[in-house]
Amino acid sequence: MAGKKLARQTEQWGSNPRGRRRARPHVRRAAGRDLLKAAVLVLSVIGLLVLLGRFA
Repeated sequence: MAGKKLARQTEQWGSNPRGRRRARPHVRRAAGRDLLKAAVLVLSVIGLLVLLGRFA
């Protein structure tokens, strides 16, 4: 009971030959802005902690 699907062999186990699916441009821009905001927030909190540690 070997059907077509069982007889098929996988040529390669790599990624999709069409490449990675990309997000829409407005979604990518919004994600970039949010990432930048998060990075600025983290750096400002670290800077605040350094200042508090220096003057405490």
